[in-house]
Amino acid sequence: MPSVTEVMTKPAREICFSDFETLISLEAPESDTLELKADLSIQKDVQGWRAKRELHKQETRSLAKEIVALSNTYGGRIFVGIVESKDMPKRAFTLGVPLPNIHDLVERLRDSLSALIEPPIPALAIVPIVVNSAASEGFFVIDVPRSQASPHGYGSPPECYWRRDSSSRPMSIADLHNSFWEARTRRERIDGEISAAETRLARMAESTTDTFAFRISIISEEVLEIRDLVRGLRSGDVYTNLEHSYLGIVTHPMYAMHDWQFSFFGATKTENTFEPRGRAVWTIDETGVVELTGYFFPAEPTTEIILDIEAICGSTAHALRLAAAVGRYSKGARPERWVVSVEFCNQYRKVSVKDPVSFKTTAPVPFRGNAKLRPLIFDFSQSPDTTFETLEEKIWAAFGQPTVTARRYKAALG
Repeated sequence: MPSVTEVMTKPAREICFSDFETLISLEAPESDTLELKADLSIQKDVQGWRAKRELHKQETRSLAKEIVALSNTYGGRIFVGIVESKDMPKRAFTLGVPLPNIHDLVERLRDSLSALIEPPIPALAIVPIVVNSAASEGFFVIDVPRSQASPHGYGSPPECYWRRDSSSRPMSIADLHNSFWEARTRRERIDGEISAAETRLARMAESTTDTFAFRISIISEEVLEIRDLVRGLRSGDVYTNLEHSYLGIVTHPMYAMHDWQFSFFGATKTENTFEPRGRAVWTIDETGVVELTGYFFPAEPTTEIILDIEAICGSTAHALRLAAAVGRYSKGARPERWVVSVEFCNQYRKVSVKDPVSFKTTAPVPFRGNAKLRPLIFDFSQSPDTTFETLEEKIWAAFGQPTVTARRYKAALG
């Protein structure tokens, strides 16, 4: 049987009825990331979705309160359809009564919550769980990400909550001030790290000609303190298993640990690439930045540079796994959220990519100069594999290619 952690971290779109049964079998307690509800909350003398197939404002507001509280804290999930026990903390006890017209209900909730919550919460997902297809009855799960845009509120004027243990509590003025300050400081630091990474790639491109340059930057939302980084890398204290595809631009960064070298900011590791020919450098900043930068060049002055997009996705997965491993080694709390920034710089006239269906054919890269992907937030406590699939799609799209299921990289980040 899966654990509560496995249920909470599996991709949102893969949540199913058996996950409800698992939480009940394990008597899962409510926590700062898990909220259980037997039904839509409404007063007994008020008619809502069950009676009129129309959402009452009480039903929407009660969910909005829990959503903003989770998003303002660590993120989490709300399972609607599980009756709680009466002890404290409340635990998953039994199944509730299925809700009618579950797909219509979910669509109405999406619209209502989007209008009610301010500012909107990116990547908020509501997943219907059908238990009686003939009657269109079922339950639903709300997957709530921790938001960089916090604090969030609901209603007018907005009411702000955050999660404390298993309850949602109002945020005081001091709490709001601190939240705004922390969010601003976090954004400014991340923006600064991305700007510095862009500058490093620009300088690399200036120092080389007729090349295709790239960078993959993974930035911790929180400032880390990673002492004795190189010693830990070389001794294997910083460890990430290799039980997945090795395919990448270069070998997995933990494949030869003795290659890591000291630097004034942390650790570096330099490697040559062979198909296509090039050079790449892994760097780890002890404050919480993992980066792979490099460039490819033609074997001969007139030959083509042929890229393998799957290898680029592979190295992105390697960088994420390395970030998670480094995060576990840091002093203090284990960081869960990382920002991924990817950029390419094409300054050679003949650069192509392998066809995702048949590697015997190629297609020209559809851009010259720089192509930047909008940064994505990876939360290793909540559905990182789902986010990686989105990143994969963006990388393939940058090269003008569709994402073919058979060519997806099996990252296994969760």
